[in-house]
Amino acid sequence: MHVGSVLTNNGYTPDLVPLPLELGIETGVALIVKQQHTNQPSVVSLSAALRQRLVDQQTQHPEIQLLV
Repeated sequence: MHVGSVLTNNGYTPDLVPLPLELGIETGVALIVKQQHTNQPSVVSLSAALRQRLVDQQTQHPEIQLLV
């Protein structure tokens, strides 16, 4: 069993299994940044790194959806 965010994993999680829970809501992870900082190199880099981690997780967990 795994409790936490897929963003904290290294992409290789063979023992990660879905829990038989129905929350009745969509859950997710969000990166919220003040508009004035959206083009800062550090924010752009962080956003790209987090997105790549999620893309890597999609291989094993296709239910992960990436939204803009």
